[in-house]
Amino acid sequence: MVSSARQELIAMLVVLFGEAIARDPELTALTDRAIAEEAAVLAEGYRVEAAKRIEALNAQLASQATSFDQSLEQVREHAAADSIEDLRSARANVETLTAQLAEMTRERDELQSKIEGIADRIREAQSLARTQLEEAQQRATELEEALATSSASLRETEFSLTETKAALVEATALAEEAQTSLNKYQVETLTEAITEAMSAYRARTDAIAAENEKASRTEDARLTAAVRKAFHALSHKK
Repeated sequence: MVSSARQELIAMLVVLFGEAIARDPELTALTDRAIAEEAAVLAEGYRVEAAKRIEALNAQLASQATSFDQSLEQVREHAAADSIEDLRSARANVETLTAQLAEMTRERDELQSKIEGIADRIREAQSLARTQLEEAQQRATELEEALATSSASLRETEFSLTETKAALVEATALAEEAQTSLNKYQVETLTEAITEAMSAYRARTDAIAAENEKASRTEDARLTAAVRKAFHALSHKK
């Protein structure tokens, strides 16, 4: 069952931080320990006051015992003097003192029992506080270890990302260099093919002008071969 102190504390934490934080197990352990420590302080104060009260009762009992002895002595004296009224009065005093002694003894015993119960609760609260403190320390150690592991993993990831980035930069540079070289080679090949084709075309034109059929067929074959060579070179290098 949740104590009234815990209920009030939870309600206050809910208002300040919200339901999830207010009922967090670690926070609950800390607040329970604080409540137990506060209860121990209050109980210790009550125990001190009760001890003072018992001391006062013991003093009263001692005083009443002295009065009781005096009353008994009076009873004996009155009995020896055959004074009935004085004897009755002394007897009444003895009975009153006896009742007072019984009441003070009962009160003292009750206080002593309460002190013993308070001492037991103090020991229980201290034991609970020690247990919760050990659990909180264990949890803190686990969190520190997990944080250290996460930090190491993060550093490894950062190092790996740095290496990957460097590799990407290098690969990009190589790709750009290869693209530049390829474009340059393609331009040179195309220029060479066009030059050969133009030479073949001029030779064909010259052959037609000279009406040399044989030369014309030869130049046709040369033109066709030059064009095929050019396109073959382009398609092969793409």
